[in-house]
Amino acid sequence: MTYSSSGTELLWGDSPAAMIEKGMQRLIARLYTELRRHPTVTEIDGQIYGPALAPEIVDGMAKAAKVFREDVGRDPTPAELQAGLLLTDTQGALFTYLELEIQVGDRVMWAECDGNGARLHQTLDGRDHMIVPAYGTVTAQPEGWQGDNIIIRDDGRTIVLARKWLIKLPR
Repeated sequence: MTYSSSGTELLWGDSPAAMIEKGMQRLIARLYTELRRHPTVTEIDGQIYGPALAPEIVDGMAKAAKVFREDVGRDPTPAELQAGLLLTDTQGALFTYLELEIQVGDRVMWAECDGNGARLHQTLDGRDHMIVPAYGTVTAQPEGWQGDNIIIRDDGRTIVLARKWLIKLPR
């Protein structure tokens, strides 16, 4: 439950939010094709919060309004639609897109872990505590794109990782 600056109650939920998220995924895919590289968060946000909404976002908002109407029994107010759009996480959507598009042959990175599964960390400049990245190439997806990935690490070892732990690197 959220309230507007005027104190009016705003409703929003996971179902309409998912419609805007799907629109954002289509927008990212279009920008990837047009730019021939992964778009930045700023480039995506420019299509969402710029002078004109991207058609994918307009479509996502229309579908969100339909789902909202089915769930709540009324049309969402303009303030509810705006709040729903503002709650959309551009960076999260970009990471989701990168996760879902991983294919055999792609170069990926992930957080390096010790033998017990704990993430390894390194200190930079005596103060920054950062996760240690690992790199490799996806060589197989025996269960299809939604399953685990078999990866040849840069050090030559083979590992199996779920796609949710991977970030696709640009070519």
